[in-house]
Amino acid sequence: MRILTALVLMSVQLSCTSEPDPDTRSTCVPAQFKDGAVLVLTTNYETSSLDMIHPNCPDEVRQNLVVASGDAVLRKWGNRPVVVNRGTESNLMVLDENLNVVSQIGLDSCGPHDIVELDEDNLLVSCYESTTIQKVSLSEERSEPWLELADYSGSDGFPEMDALAIDENYLYVTLQNLDRRDNWTPEKTGTILVFERDDLVLHREITLPCNNPYTALTFVDATTMWVGCAGTWGGDYSDAGIISLNLNDWSLTTLYDGEVLNGRPTSLDTGFSTQPLAVSATPSPGNMWDVDTMQLLRLDNGDVDILYTESGFSLGGIKSWSDSKILIAQRTYDSQSGVLLLNIDTLEVENRWATGLLPSHFIISD
Repeated sequence: MRILTALVLMSVQLSCTSEPDPDTRSTCVPAQFKDGAVLVLTTNYETSSLDMIHPNCPDEVRQNLVVASGDAVLRKWGNRPVVVNRGTESNLMVLDENLNVVSQIGLDSCGPHDIVELDEDNLLVSCYESTTIQKVSLSEERSEPWLELADYSGSDGFPEMDALAIDENYLYVTLQNLDRRDNWTPEKTGTILVFERDDLVLHREITLPCNNPYTALTFVDATTMWVGCAGTWGGDYSDAGIISLNLNDWSLTTLYDGEVLNGRPTSLDTGFSTQPLAVSATPSPGNMWDVDTMQLLRLDNGDVDILYTESGFSLGGIKSWSDSKILIAQRTYDSQSGVLLLNIDTLEVENRWATGLLPSHFIISD
């Protein structure tokens, strides 16, 4: 769904438009991503670039290492960073350990949203502007149609496939089921399609108790997945929430609804199961297209604690660095903008890294 990006485009002052030049002055931040680094996608929504930090290097940022499209996300293929250029750019940029672009693979008429690793040479791509999941071969640097989902399209001709996940038995695909001709409103609740990994036979179609599974699809453990639903954009967020899927009996449980989350979830981190975390956005009471506040939440067996909050459309992705420390992408136009390292026990911001453009989200090397 492009609504969140469009809202930011309307509100962002495009002041960070200088041409990126790689910053090689760093001496503490690792030269290679594999050496425990954090890769940050930064953007001004016209262009994006990659910065690299390390939480043990509090004063250093390697800025503007790779330039990408304004609508891009970061993913990993094994331990290789991959830039997914969405929208009309529609390609994958595969990086090596030194963050050089070793391959740029076009995805015709795809509009890629997510990737999963099928094996060490092949990955799968969900295509938002198509009805077909594509398979990409790294060694051959080409893509091909792999799984057709036209039967699940809505009245606009698209199923709005989004997040992907895979395990040893199944491939999981979320469908947003939106009507792009009617302000991206849901035509029906969200869906998870579960396919047999080996023969692509549909194993199960799961109807979610929430709208627009935009936020996340992630394994919590070997038998549980969480999916985050952003709901219908507007003042009412009762159709948003975080849902648990039991992979043994395929049952669904609403863990946290929109009211409990004080808005719609926009980011989710389950890196440390004792303290799963989320970011939620509370719509503005005066303008349903605007955001009043965003908050970092600790999710604890049905209870929700607000750990950190900012006004406006201010918080991007989050990523656990340790059991008590979380990285936060804060995209505000003040001295607090950048990547924050928050101690969730003391609620103190222990460090801030000033990024070249506004930080969006992260990946961390294995």
